[in-house]
Amino acid sequence: LSKSSDTSGSTPLNTNSDGINTRTTLSEFAQVFGQIFANARSNKELSILTQTAPVVTQPTDLADPTAVAAALEKAIKSSGLFYEHHLSQWVQKKLEKFALNAEPQNNLDALVAKLDGNGSSSLEQALALIVTKQLDVLEKDQIQWLGKLTPEIPFEWRISRERENVNHKPKAEEANWQTEVKFNLPNIGEVTATIFLQNSNLKFMLRGETSEILARLKENASLLTDSLSAHGAQVSTISVGKTQ
Repeated sequence: LSKSSDTSGSTPLNTNSDGINTRTTLSEFAQVFGQIFANARSNKELSILTQTAPVVTQPTDLADPTAVAAALEKAIKSSGLFYEHHLSQWVQKKLEKFALNAEPQNNLDALVAKLDGNGSSSLEQALALIVTKQLDVLEKDQIQWLGKLTPEIPFEWRISRERENVNHKPKAEEANWQTEVKFNLPNIGEVTATIFLQNSNLKFMLRGETSEILARLKENASLLTDSLSAHGAQVSTISVGKTQ
């Protein structure tokens, strides 16, 4: 960033108290990076986290919900969205270095290779992609994740927080959270679960495409309630309906 004085009478960008026109310019690197960043921000798909490796390798692994939850948590934690916070934790010796090294900020060369295979992407583009995702989370209070639950089951996941009222900023434990998961199950079809959370209180909206799916969801709703209650969660309502 630089400033140059201009007394030639050309249209100024700014005028200081002495009447001297000052023009603010960006360095060549800043201009190039700014353009790359603008291109990244304009591509909405780039704000979505993607993972090629499945969350679990075998369908039988889904029988262990604790392990599945841990794998999903790891996918978000190692995404790079919270790298600066994790860096602070590492400095305070609250986080191991190997966990920090797993994040994309420490693997930019691998991210460049992932962006495309013809070598046209650059480190600047990779960094802009990471920052784009971080800013998107701050702007929308939302994380979107796309991958596979198992090698055969595509999985979409969205986590969002209710926007704060300008007149009332709730405490962390008072915030309303919403998460939506969408599965495409073999031989059954698409199932969507939307979960609303405030404190430990849960509300579920389960959606399916066919009458067969709806019947199964209704039949097993009580099992879901019992399982969550056993882990200390309070389920207030579960509604089942057809996918809109």
